[in-house]
Amino acid sequence: MLYLSAFFERHRDEYYRGLKGVSHEGRWEDWMEFFLRGVREQAQDAVRLAQAILALRENYRARLAGKRLSKITEELAEQLFANPWISAPAVRDRWKVNFRTAQKAIDELARLRILTEATGRDRGRAWVAHEIMAIVSGERSRSRPSVERDKTIQIAYDYRPWPLKPTA
Repeated sequence: MLYLSAFFERHRDEYYRGLKGVSHEGRWEDWMEFFLRGVREQAQDAVRLAQAILALRENYRARLAGKRLSKITEELAEQLFANPWISAPAVRDRWKVNFRTAQKAIDELARLRILTEATGRDRGRAWVAHEIMAIVSGERSRSRPSVERDKTIQIAYDYRPWPLKPTA
């Protein structure tokens, strides 16, 4: 799915001029060119986003390779691409394991700097895959992990598909 609103927001004046041109002067061809330019740009952004996600996925796999990790830890690392927020109870319930095993899988990914604890609490904690969030939010994460040298991950940090605005 393409997020055309981002294109229209970036080109707000042109968007309104185009709408006015259609409604007042019947300038459909100009409007269609503008609209299709938006589709093209947003499709290119979607491709860059997908490439950044795939590059990060490969980077995670490289970080996990050769490590003595549980199957749950490896599966959890993959699952983060579907939902980058996780808690020990969620891991426990999804993989039908005890809380300690779930927490161990999270701790292993935290040690590899894939997960970061996000609540600052002792109980009811949640972890986030900050690099995934940096890609999908279009922002750099607050604390850059030690992958500066890794060119594949640089794509993820440099990708900014649209400016985020705080929601009310």
